Amino acid sequence: MGFAGLFGGGMLFPETLNTPLLKASLARVLREMPFYSGRLVFAQDGRLDVRCNDAGARFVVASTSATVADLAAAIGSVPYGRVVSNPWMPYWPPHDIDQLWPLAAGFVMHFSGGGTALWVAAHHCCADFESLQTLAAHWAAAYNAALAPPPQPPSRPQGAAAEASGPPASAPPPPPSSAAPAAVVPPAGSGGYQSALPEGLRAPRLVARRCGALEEPGASQAAPPADLPPRREVAEAAWWSGLAVTAYAMYHMMWRGGGVERRCCRVSAQRLAELKAQASAELAAERRAGSGSAAQGSGGSGSLSPPEPHGASPGRNSRSGGSRSGSGGSNSAGDDSGADCAGYDLSGVEWISTNDALVARLLQVLHSLPLRRASRLGCFVAADMRRRLQPPLPPARLGNLLYNAHLAELAPSDTSLGRLAGCLRHALTYHLVPQFRGCLERTTAALARVGPRRLVFAFCLERRPCDNIFAPEGPVNLTNWDVQYGLWQFGPSPPLAFLPLAEIGPCVVLLYPAGAAREDGVALLASMHSAAWRQLDAMGRGLSLLL
Repeated sequence: MGFAGLFGGGMLFPETLNTPLLKASLARVLREMPFYSGRLVFAQDGRLDVRCNDAGARFVVASTSATVADLAAAIGSVPYGRVVSNPWMPYWPPHDIDQLWPLAAGFVMHFSGGGTALWVAAHHCCADFESLQTLAAHWAAAYNAALAPPPQPPSRPQGAAAEASGPPASAPPPPPSSAAPAAVVPPAGSGGYQSALPEGLRAPRLVARRCGALEEPGASQAAPPADLPPRREVAEAAWWSGLAVTAYAMYHMMWRGGGVERRCCRVSAQRLAELKAQASAELAAERRAGSGSAAQGSGGSGSLSPPEPHGASPGRNSRSGGSRSGSGGSNSAGDDSGADCAGYDLSGVEWISTNDALVARLLQVLHSLPLRRASRLGCFVAADMRRRLQPPLPPARLGNLLYNAHLAELAPSDTSLGRLAGCLRHALTYHLVPQFRGCLERTTAALARVGPRRLVFAFCLERRPCDNIFAPEGPVNLTNWDVQYGLWQFGPSPPLAFLPLAEIGPCVVLLYPAGAAREDGVALLASMHSAAWRQLDAMGRGLSLLL
């Protein structure tokens, strides 16, 4: 994971932000959150040494002749918005000269005629998006506190003021021209900028080396469900593994796939509502049809997880093009791994989220491509484990606490939308936590056997194209960023748009709210092989219309 380097996202603001205040407020935040002040060192034996010290964070400022209107028009174009490339690439090497990677960074881009884009980044080995958003929220609160006018002395009655003898005292300095945030901000230097943050984010802490929620299974997770599929997250590398990974990447990504291309599109609120309604109706029909059959093991008896954070985000108008309703999802291929849709007992799935329905529809569209149609499809759906563990971890618990729900051997184009969405919800509800605990045990044991230098992600070495992450037929990786626009507000004006960094690998789809309002819909940043995009373009419609 260390080779992933910095990842992040940013916001576009209509006004020009104060660069000295941005730098000073970031320094103040790093004093309050020393976890992201310092450098990451790659040791010769493969270990990652996180050195939290006074080395601080990387802070880069640049300007461009483009205007905010130019960028807003580019990222809002149809059918695909312009993808903003990684802004750091022209300005800095991936690491310092002495092989020390910064743990966090900020990049400021000022536009001609006013306006600013501000990106926040952190190293992926010690931060996920929730941690990144916590860092951004503290930075924004500290910046807004610095912008706030100084406290005024209590006003005196006019009569008392008139009776005062002698020349009037000098008036307090006028407030700065920038309007202050509505929230009352304590004086600078008191550490009280955190009072402007939601209570759950005011006291950030790193994940301890030993954490009860990570190590002690709760009563409901003591016995894993009977239908729990096996997982293999890491593989122990042999002497030839490095050559194999390079060969797979060149063969699948470049020769067969034609390289990787990234595009961004939106799915409207109306279409999201239609997808959820259709999937919910089909799931209800599936459950009614299966209610008379014998129950297969009560593996899904645990309590359901809470709804996804922005699972019901809706947006712009779009074609309601039909998703395949299928024939009830009997798409078994004789596979006994337990991960096929036909192997899931949906009797315990009482609801699905909007994200479940959207992901299911995306899998249907991708599996309908000629390059995928002849093989089965797998997918990984990232999930924040903080709220899924027992006891739950607080939102301000920093670190990389992501794990993936895994579905394999799917035939989405021949499966109903409701069954696909129900299988995903089943995996998130009943499989995720026990598989996560198993992952911790398996990885710890592998580290003890061979050390970190000889561990590699298993999907990089899979021989079947449908299992190899580099192949055009490979598993789809889906990540949902619950962007809370209010936490990213630097200054008096709300941000205009979220700008994710585009340097992601093949077969990766990033979902995030397209705006602060539910009516803005969901944006998709899809990174896929050029061969897949050519086949999508040949259908004559954009991805958002196909969805």
